[in-house]
Amino acid sequence: MLTKLQLAKHWRDWATVCRSNDWRTEDGRMVAGARAREGASLWHKLVWRLADQTAWAQARGVTVDDLRHATYVVATSKVPGWPKAARAVSSLKDMGNREFNRVLTLWALLRDPDDINAGMAWEHPENAERASLIASLRNRAPEATLRAVSGNAFETRFWEDLSLSQLLWLRRTIGGQQSRWAQPVEAAAVDTADQPY
Repeated sequence: MLTKLQLAKHWRDWATVCRSNDWRTEDGRMVAGARAREGASLWHKLVWRLADQTAWAQARGVTVDDLRHATYVVATSKVPGWPKAARAVSSLKDMGNREFNRVLTLWALLRDPDDINAGMAWEHPENAERASLIASLRNRAPEATLRAVSGNAFETRFWEDLSLSQLLWLRRTIGGQQSRWAQPVEAAAVDTADQPY
């Protein structure tokens, strides 16, 4: 389930994709120029093909919603590194963080098929998941704690270099302790009478 901030980003980014591809309707029909970029990239072709299939199955023309749902399915189908049993997401309500990141990557490619960063993220989705885990861990615990737990569990203090499965383990371990680190530490009472300065 997405947060309110993620939903707001979703709709903002989708509006940008629609503007950059001229995907809009007039009088309930897609404008004539909507298909102008259909062949702009492999991603455009995949999205249009799926949207056409959806519209054809319902005996109507393609809508902007068909294109949006098609982007969800294209983004979450047969993703390298994801379990084979993972099913494609076709609805916003079924989307989690992993799927959301993948959809945002596809949208970046639909806005600009030559975007190298988006292309790399598309080809290596595990990098986006890794970056998300690292950012999450940094927000959950102090650096010293992350280094200590990593050192004890994996014999390395360089926790950012851990494998994806090790980072997931670290997040689960740190997650249960987060409330302890949020408590302020009280300074010990110091007798200043014996202090020379």
